[in-house]
Amino acid sequence: MDRLAGDPLAEQLLRMLAWYAPDGIPRTLLDRLADPPAVLGAVGRLAAYSMLTAGPGALTMHRLVQAVTRTPDPGDPHRDPSHARPETDTQDTAYLLNQAGVFLKGQGQPGRAATYLQRALADRVRLLGADHPRTLTSRNNLATAYDDAGELGRAIPLYEQTLADSVRVLSADHPQTKIVRGNLAAARQHPNSAPADVRAARRAGKPWEAERRGRAATGR
Repeated sequence: MDRLAGDPLAEQLLRMLAWYAPDGIPRTLLDRLADPPAVLGAVGRLAAYSMLTAGPGALTMHRLVQAVTRTPDPGDPHRDPSHARPETDTQDTAYLLNQAGVFLKGQGQPGRAATYLQRALADRVRLLGADHPRTLTSRNNLATAYDDAGELGRAIPLYEQTLADSVRVLSADHPQTKIVRGNLAAARQHPNSAPADVRAARRAGKPWEAERRGRAATGR
């Protein structure tokens, strides 16, 4: 990396490719980073130093190289922590944050999910406005994360706000409004005792699944 210090594009490529799956990285992903000759030269330099293997249509990077590149080290100038400030987020960033939060929530990690969904919501309020349909979706997603985490004191007011805004902006019969209304009803039904998976089943419109999970939780 010291030898590549004079080629910032090569350094940028290395840090970016470290986050992809190690095999079969399409070269077309690099097309918009710079002029084709510059990209070709940067890839060639990385390959020359065995940082990656360059095929005709795809790139491969060793997992260990990726892991080291991704791991911050205060003593290594090439691996300093790098985080984008929220004010630099774009609509694409907000979309990715929202999707990451939804994925984590689905994996049973609502606490981690809320961190991503909070930033996605703040981004969409800033970029799209408080009443944009995507903003309303983000607000509902954040409320469901609080709901799944058992933080109903935060979830229910957020559901209520989202429902009121959805009725005003989208109409009472809009599918998105109906989803929020169902989420709020499920959260209110057993605000202190229903397990997260039971509430999630209710929100998904699966009352039979909610009943089965409720019986399993109580042993009845």
